[in-house]
Amino acid sequence: MKLYRFLFLTIAFALFISCSVPSADKSIDSYPPIWPDYVGVTVPSTIAPLNFTVAEGCGHEGIAVSVCDESGSELISISDKETIKFPIRKWHKALKSNEGKTLSFAVIIKQDGAWTAYKPFNVDISADAIDYGLTYRLIKAGYQSFGHMGIYERNLSNFRQKSVLDNKMFDDGCLNCHTSKRTDPSSYSLHIRGDHSATLLTRDGQTECLNTITDETGGFFVYPSWHPGGEYIVYSVNKTRLSFYTHTEKKLEVYDQASDLIVYKPETHEVILSDLVRRKDKFENYPSFSADGSEIYFVSSEAGDLPKEMTGNQYSLCKIAFDAEAGKFGDKVDTLINGPALGMSINTPRPSYDGRFVMVAAMDFGTFPIWHPEADLWLYDIKTGDFRNIEEINSDCPDSFHNWSSSSRWVVFTTRRDNSLYTLLYIAHMDENGHFGRPFLLPQRDPRAYYDQLMYSFNTPDFTSGPVDLNQRAARKMLLSTDRSRVHVR
Repeated sequence: MKLYRFLFLTIAFALFISCSVPSADKSIDSYPPIWPDYVGVTVPSTIAPLNFTVAEGCGHEGIAVSVCDESGSELISISDKETIKFPIRKWHKALKSNEGKTLSFAVIIKQDGAWTAYKPFNVDISADAIDYGLTYRLIKAGYQSFGHMGIYERNLSNFRQKSVLDNKMFDDGCLNCHTSKRTDPSSYSLHIRGDHSATLLTRDGQTECLNTITDETGGFFVYPSWHPGGEYIVYSVNKTRLSFYTHTEKKLEVYDQASDLIVYKPETHEVILSDLVRRKDKFENYPSFSADGSEIYFVSSEAGDLPKEMTGNQYSLCKIAFDAEAGKFGDKVDTLINGPALGMSINTPRPSYDGRFVMVAAMDFGTFPIWHPEADLWLYDIKTGDFRNIEEINSDCPDSFHNWSSSSRWVVFTTRRDNSLYTLLYIAHMDENGHFGRPFLLPQRDPRAYYDQLMYSFNTPDFTSGPVDLNQRAARKMLLSTDRSRVHVR
């Protein structure tokens, strides 16, 4: 042990003597207290710089870092009083030339006039590609009706964020989930609630506003998922309510008093129904087409008297076949994971696009995991039937609302692990065996300034393979008009 410590101190001092950063006065055998905590994470080679500062409570007068490759050659060295901000060109060159390899980050921090060298940490650079960017909703973390919110797009290779649609454009209505056709930025569904309610549907760059209420379905289309061919979209139709707690640590509960599934055919404006997923004694929710489009995954619970029976409201993971050629549902529902039998409620199933896994959020009860501290992400193996808690990416705070990259090698999800109040976005890599690397917080140019000043929560994130194709002026004009394309039941 003494020999190991001597070697570590010798290597650490040598590192800083050879690098163009301040010399260390002493070294300690622990990882640096940095924020965001990027120690040991796995990232794609195109990710924006992992800029960081010193964690709160660890006052500092300076910080410096040297980034070296596996041979020990220095690639980047930089120092600053407050925050490490890597030069973006040098950063991308370093990562691109080390795909499939590991970079070492040696950090020294100045405190009380002295520089301390910490144990170098590694960042694995995956050779698996990630998509162009993310889309997500930013919404105020309040409980008032609607409030300011917007759908945004973020380029993952840099820090550019742009507005896709803002509810200030149409009198502060509610913007629901922006859901693309498997990361395709030219085809997506977006529902608007409020005075100008509509489902804004874009297919191959052509946009229309839909009135999706029918006598048979009785409500708006809510949670969507596209068929891989783009000719169908499966939606839930929900009667959603919100109630506040008075005597528990939980603040509120979002739940459904009714929910069914339908399939929509945009080309003909037809709604396809099946009594198997529109049962009065069941709540069916969160549908998603399988990778090949032959099945629909969803969750189902007994139709209890909510909110009175809230703690007994537990959902199971189910599936039903779908025949795209005939445009019809299958003739039976299969239960894959019985949630009540496991003492849990399963929600938001997201099948990977390679057809191997289904990721879900699971909590004690209910249908809206973002308000449940115990909510975790779980992985269902379609081949083997194995169902496991993804401990390597979960936290003690709510982890939920996830989506896959087009390669099925990356996932994005929301979590409150950083401050317990606001949901932020984390990204994690998955290998071919379903094992995940340590997740990382979405990088920002100045992470402390950005996240400390952020008064919004990120939610409903998804990957996008390119910039979203939406003419904001044309969309606003459509939404403010009374023209709506009506849908009809086949």
